[in-house]
Amino acid sequence: MTAAPRISRRSLLAGGLGATALTALTGCGGRSSSPATTLNVWGGVPAESGPADLIAAFEEAHPEYTVNYTRFINDDRGNLKLDTALQGGVDIDVYITYPMESLALRSGSGMGLDLTDRVAAEPGFEPFLETEAPRAFWQDGRITALATARSPRFILLNTAHLEAAGLEVPSEWTVEEFVAMSRELTTDGRYGCYS
Repeated sequence: MTAAPRISRRSLLAGGLGATALTALTGCGGRSSSPATTLNVWGGVPAESGPADLIAAFEEAHPEYTVNYTRFINDDRGNLKLDTALQGGVDIDVYITYPMESLALRSGSGMGLDLTDRVAAEPGFEPFLETEAPRAFWQDGRITALATARSPRFILLNTAHLEAAGLEVPSEWTVEEFVAMSRELTTDGRYGCYS
């Protein structure tokens, strides 16, 4: 005799959640007359550094939902805590993944929902269907996560070295142009770029 499949919030919300996007819920349809639904969100940023404001705005716009936010530290131990919780059946409806390695591991291990049909059904999600410059995480032709933000990157430049090499930094550049400039700045005993 086999046991009946267990229905969890995660499976019920599969059609409505972007793996990392609280705002994806706005596409779920009209207001519900049923009791409030609690969403459990895990992220690596302290609540007071932005998530609390986002959650408050979301709850105001969607009073049928209550959001509980759990912070995990975005380091090896914190990511292990999240992975263990996901594998152990802790009710996590939305989780935020930071390193690409963790995203690939979680999606490849079945810890991310298949969002492809939901994304394809929502006109506002059309940019996530792009595969040339993807804004979604595609694996085996299916979407298992949506990009909600990009981490800003910056480059510090030594202007004396740039002037000595006769180089000017353009306002926009490609990776290839950056690499070429780094090679020009490299001399015996000096690296043109390091990270």
